[in-house]
Amino acid sequence: MNRKVEKLIPRAIDAVKHYFLQPGTDEVKKEYDGYAASLGAAIRTSGLLPALTFYTDVSRSYPFRSDILEAIHYCLDDERQLGDPRTVDKGKPKRQLEDARSLMKTVLIATHRQKVYDDHTPGMVSLGNGNEAVKREWTAKIVQASIALKLAMRNFKHTEE
Repeated sequence: MNRKVEKLIPRAIDAVKHYFLQPGTDEVKKEYDGYAASLGAAIRTSGLLPALTFYTDVSRSYPFRSDILEAIHYCLDDERQLGDPRTVDKGKPKRQLEDARSLMKTVLIATHRQKVYDDHTPGMVSLGNGNEAVKREWTAKIVQASIALKLAMRNFKHTEE
């Protein structure tokens, strides 16, 4: 097993517990398995930024694709904390919109070296091509974290409901 993936597994297990377990259970919705498995393929076929944009889709209902990105961001950033458990409404956790976009923001800032979201200007500013070497590095790290999450999810029962 890749040492980089191996190093991410303990944080990935914590991320699974925080982001993927159904409220009040120790079960993971099976959709999360598919999301983690298909992220690498999405990155390879579409590219890093289009795949992250697709997974950041905030209009999707529970289970949220963006939870995968939040969990990956937690796995890759040793200083990032999990925080309080999410608020649950009608058996479903509420999404924090800014958390759903956090990995995308981090990658855009790292690859394009500029602030891409502004509180006063809705949307994104023009980015140009960005730094390809940094983009490749982030691609590798995100794929490794998604593999670690996929492996971590094997330690939990999966449910189809």
